Amino acid sequence: MLRTSAVLGQHFAFAHGRSGVLQLSLLTQTDLDRLLGAHDRAEVQTILSDLPFTKLLDQSQRNPDHVIAALGAWVRTEVAAMVPEHKRAPFDILWWKGDAPLLAALLKERLGLTSDMSRRPTPSVTAHPSDAWARLVLESDPHALPAEETAFVQEMIASQASDPAEIDERVSVFRMEKSLRLAERSGSILLLRFVRHAIDVRNIRTALRLVAGSKDASQMLPGGTIDPKDLRGINGSIASLVRRSGFYALADRLEAPGITGSDIEQALSAIRAEDIELLWNHPLTIEPVFAFAAVALNQLSLLRAILIGKLSDLSPQEIKRLLPPFLSATRYSS
Repeated sequence: MLRTSAVLGQHFAFAHGRSGVLQLSLLTQTDLDRLLGAHDRAEVQTILSDLPFTKLLDQSQRNPDHVIAALGAWVRTEVAAMVPEHKRAPFDILWWKGDAPLLAALLKERLGLTSDMSRRPTPSVTAHPSDAWARLVLESDPHALPAEETAFVQEMIASQASDPAEIDERVSVFRMEKSLRLAERSGSILLLRFVRHAIDVRNIRTALRLVAGSKDASQMLPGGTIDPKDLRGINGSIASLVRRSGFYALADRLEAPGITGSDIEQALSAIRAEDIELLWNHPLTIEPVFAFAAVALNQLSLLRAILIGKLSDLSPQEIKRLLPPFLSATRYSS
C-alpha cells in the first residue's frame, strides 16, 4: 500500500510539473488581441500557426477548424499521460461541455425537430465518442455507452418532447447533475466546490433573468451553495443573497450603477477563475491537471467563437461582445 501511494505521489508530482510547463503554451491576452484584430480567417490562420499553443501540433495542418480539433485531442492526450486511468472519471465534468450540444442535436434529429439547415455540432472534446452517441440516439444501440447515459436517452425518446428548448434544458440539467455526482465521487473538496459554484452561476443567471421580467424556462438546480428556493423567491436585487453566500465581488458588481450584461458575465467568470486557481495550488492530486484542462478548453471555445465571427464578417468589437470571458493560464501559478 505504501509503495502504491509513493508511486502515485511521484506520478502526480510529474503531472503538476508537466501541467505547469504546458500552461506556458496556452493563449495570453496579447494572443487573443492579435486574433481579434485579424482581418479575416486567412489572417487568423497565419496567427494561429505562430502561437505556442499550435506549435505543439503537426505544422502541415492549415485548416483552422482542424487545428482546433487537433488542439482538443492534444488536451485529452496530455490529461491521459498525466492522470492514471482509474483517476480520470472526474474529467468528464469538463469533457461533457462537448457532449451536451451534440446529444441535444441528435435528440432533436431523432424526434423530428430539425430542418434542412440544421447541422450537428462538431465539438473538439467529448466524454463519449460522437459516433457512439449517434448509434444510441438514432439507432437505439447502446454500444459502449454507460447505463446512466443510455437510460437518459431512452427516457428522452419516450417522452416525445416537441419543444427544442425543452430538450436543450433537460440535457443541460442532466449534464450538471452528472457533474455533481462525479465531483462527489472524486473525493476532492475543490472539484466539488468547482461544480457547486457552476450550479450557483447557472441559478444566478436564471434568477437575474426572472427579476428582469424574462420568461425563463430554466430550472433552478439543487446542489449549489445557494438554496434554489431563496433565488426563486427573489423579486428584487439579489446582491445581498449573493453576498451572504460569499460571492462578494459579484455582489459589488450587481450593486454598481450602470451595470451591463457583459459586466455580470465577467463577474460570474471570476468565480470560475478563482476556483481554478485553487485547484492549481494542490500538487500530488489530479487538481492541477484539471485546472490546466479547464483553462485549455475555455481557450478552445474562444478560438472557435473568433473563427465563426470572422467567417460571419463581424468586426473585432462585435466578436469581443460575443466571446465567453477569457481565462488566462498566466494567473494559475504556484
